[in-house]
Amino acid sequence: MRSEIASILHRTLISPTAADDIRFNDVPATNWAFKDIALVVSNGWMEGTSRSTFSPDQEVTRAEMAQILMNVYDWTSASTKTFDDVSGHWAEKAIGAAAAQGVLLGYEDGSFRPDQPISRVETAKLFNRLTQRPADPQLPMTWSDVPVSTPDYGEIMAASIDHLSAE
Repeated sequence: MRSEIASILHRTLISPTAADDIRFNDVPATNWAFKDIALVVSNGWMEGTSRSTFSPDQEVTRAEMAQILMNVYDWTSASTKTFDDVSGHWAEKAIGAAAAQGVLLGYEDGSFRPDQPISRVETAKLFNRLTQRPADPQLPMTWSDVPVSTPDYGEIMAASIDHLSAE
């Protein structure tokens, strides 16, 4: 969800710009992610889906995530890796940059699937790579619905713990 990505960005990145009092018709000041959304919009990392809406409950596609990352990190280098399904896509440059950075990867079949919603596991892996958090299958279970036998258990747990208080 767009609100969740805004919150993750706010919690994991140092913001160069303070949050402006940005108003969207669909994000009242009482919304749990109001401050997160204001911060990411103020920094130009994300924008509304229109001038008056942010669509906080809308899923984020893999292409949108690539563009968000390009906005955050100001990446300019494009990957020499091409994906079968991104030629001419509006986010082709951002997808290439995210792939070149090694943080948002394609699939084994050579596709990127730019219009597919990014999954929570893909998001966890992505932010683990960005923050250099290694996957650790020995971490204690944080979520009762994620047993140790879950694929990518270590990635999920690494993304779920507070690394600041652990230091």
